[in-house]
Formats: sequence, structure tokens, C-alpha cells
Amino acid sequence: MKAKEHYRGVEDPIGGIFDLAEKVSEKASKFLLYSHFALIFTLTSLFFILILAVAIKNLFVSMVLGAIFLMGFVALFLLLSLKRFLNEFSFRYSAIKAMREGPPLAKVPKGRNPTERFINHLRAANRSFDKLLKRTPEVLRKDAYVKGASGRRYHYDAFIIIRPPLLSRIIRGSGGYSLFIKELKREPGEDYIKKITEELADISRAHGVLPSRVTLIFKAPRGYAGIDEDLYRKVVDEGVHLPGKRRTRINFQIVAELEDGTYDFIPAIPDIPGVLP
Repeated sequence: MKAKEHYRGVEDPIGGIFDLAEKVSEKASKFLLYSHFALIFTLTSLFFILILAVAIKNLFVSMVLGAIFLMGFVALFLLLSLKRFLNEFSFRYSAIKAMREGPPLAKVPKGRNPTERFINHLRAANRSFDKLLKRTPEVLRKDAYVKGASGRRYHYDAFIIIRPPLLSRIIRGSGGYSLFIKELKREPGEDYIKKITEELADISRAHGVLPSRVTLIFKAPRGYAGIDEDLYRKVVDEGVHLPGKRRTRINFQIVAELEDGTYDFIPAIPDIPGVLP
């Protein structure tokens, strides 16, 4: 039998990679939909198999059902792993595509202080965020304290913490959403970033939600030429991680309000339709 052959000619490797990624992303959205139904079917089947295994008094039948239950449990784990991979791939591709198309020059909107202006910027740039605050304005806490697992309370100029329902965690793989904004008088140092990540790790343990976005914002002084090179490498190249065994990388951003009325984002975090900032 003749093996199936595929076209292998490549003229522009970089463009070809993006074209291929776009095709895979289109397929991934369908597979994600199918995986939702597969998860629901698997969970329902496991539930009934477990009931039958307990209810039937025949030892042999119970053992067979038990084996099927274990195989179903393994299948459920594989489905969840596949779903997480597809979610991560689609999300990452959307972010890369948005950056490839070029982020627009962001002007600083009106507001009483940098925090309020940045929130107004997020609302204008992200429709999902604007709808969230219109529907449930109480989720946004301003100039408030949030408690960590250690019992300590931490002050942030603005924050949002949304814990997802248990079913949403299982079926959709949702980890909730949290946004933290801290207003500074000058650009932060590495010691300050370490302190902030320790706070965020403590808060995450208390609420069960990882930081979706952390923004440190300040007004750039005259003659500002960008942040320190070592700090840039720390935030952009190395990435900012929550301390702990897993060392989870988070969306950590330093934002400067420039004299010309625009923002300097380090790094830029592109807005993706349907995804909170």
C-alpha cells in the first residue's frame, strides 16, 4: 500500500509557521468544543458506572465495572490534559498574532490618578472588561486591602478577584480571574518585585486564583529613556514567577505614563477578544 505523501515545499519558513499555526488554531477551536461534550459524557458515564458497581452484588461484574471505571478515569485525565493544551495553544497563538499585527499606540485617557486612568484604558481597549464592570462594578476594589493565606493584609490601588464555580473549573478548565494594580512614584527595583510576588503568592493561596495580570504603574519623569536594562531583562526575558515549588510565570507588567500622553508598556500585553485583560 502506497504511503500517503504530504507537500513539503517551503518558501518562507516564518510565514509558513504562522500560516500553519493559524490552521491549527482554527481546528483547535472545534476540538475544544468536542472536548466539552466528551468531558460531560465521560463524567456522566463514570457516575453511572460507579453506581452500578456499588449496586450490583455480583463480584465478577463489579470487578469488570471497576476496571472500566478506572479506564474511564484515565481517559478523563487525558481529555483534561488535551483540553488544557488546546486552550494554552489557542490563547498563546492569539496573543502572538495580536502582537504581530502591531499593538496600537495607547494614549493615556482621562482620570484623577494613574490607577483610574489605566482602568479607563483597559475598559476602552477590552470590551469584555468593560462589560464586566458595567454588569458587576462591585468586583473592582479600589484603594483597598486583600487578605493572604498567612493572615496578612496587602494594599493595592485596585484589584479584582473572581473565583470560578467548581463545575466551570472541571468542564472549562477555568482558573478564575484576578487583576492587581499598584501605583508607584518611580520605576520599581528588583527587590520590590520580589516583595510583590511573595504577596501575590500569599494572596493566591488564600483565594485559589492565580494572578491574571499584575501592573505596576508610575508617571515617567522628564528625560525618561526607559527602565533599567537589568530590570527589563528580569521582567521581559527571564519573566516574573510566583515563588514556590511550581514557579508559575505570571503576566507582570510595568507601565509608565510618558510626557507625550502615551503609555510605555513593559512588556506589551495584547488584548484578545473575549478574554479579560
